[in-house]
Amino acid sequence: MLMRNFLISQKEEVSKEKITGDEVVLREPIFELAFKRILKKFKPKSKIALFSLCTATRPYSKSYKWNLLIKKFGKEVDLVICSNGGIIPIEYQYCYPFMQYDAPHLKAKNQKEIDKLYVDTMVRRMKIFLSKFKYDLVLLNFLSSQRNYRGGR
Repeated sequence: MLMRNFLISQKEEVSKEKITGDEVVLREPIFELAFKRILKKFKPKSKIALFSLCTATRPYSKSYKWNLLIKKFGKEVDLVICSNGGIIPIEYQYCYPFMQYDAPHLKAKNQKEIDKLYVDTMVRRMKIFLSKFKYDLVLLNFLSSQRNYRGGR
């Protein structure tokens, strides 16, 4: 289990307001910094990656879905969370800012713009992640009604 300040030091942390809200989180540089540090530190343990959407429950492993994925596949695949906070291998779930941010997908006046920003950001990060870490098989666990699905096609 990686600790809170493994990726981002305490003095680099930002205020709660900068990590609250869908659009705010998508634009906040601390998430890009955390992603870049994951790219440097992450060591795949499998040749298979399974990507799935985040949950409101933190740590993610305490949610029904992620608990089930860990039990069923955790020893055989690299589990990776997709969220507005980034592309997060499950090992990093306790690291700042992933336990602290709050960015529910709510309907806003500019929701189409936010959804486009989300998909563009997710696709960009996923491409970078998958070019750095070469998997033989990549599985995407998204419902067709989720905006993640559009990015994963």
